[in-house]
Amino acid sequence: MKATVTALKGTGLQVSAWNNDLVIIPGELLPESLPRYETEQYQADSSVSGTKSLTQSEEHYLTGRKADVMQTLRVGKKGLAGSGSKATIRGRITEQQTGEAAIGATMYIEETKAGTVTDQNGVLSMVLKPGSYTAVFAFMGLETKK
Repeated sequence: MKATVTALKGTGLQVSAWNNDLVIIPGELLPESLPRYETEQYQADSSVSGTKSLTQSEEHYLTGRKADVMQTLRVGKKGLAGSGSKATIRGRITEQQTGEAAIGATMYIEETKAGTVTDQNGVLSMVLKPGSYTAVFAFMGLETKK
């Protein structure tokens, strides 16, 4: 390793050992070990003394959202189900607390075994025959909603 360090002298590059290999990076050496990691005990109930309490936003983030009761999604106008007409579902899925677009959220229709995904603006669109459907909405890190 000493020959490698001499060869890189004056280049601004540093040599570090990592997993039985040599790593060359500009500026500084890699740490030899990770710093000690300790967690603090947080309680959702602020009445417990001696512990830090979570804000409502923090608790919501850690516990996730609870799914509401199942809701009926009716597509198109009543009486058109057998007429061969089509209806377009369009919508935008956003994060409830920040209002940011939920990029990559999915809507899956159980009866048709088809689905769609939101774009970079959280917008989705799907064409269906008029009728009643069970839609399952999902987004990574959040609870699925039916």
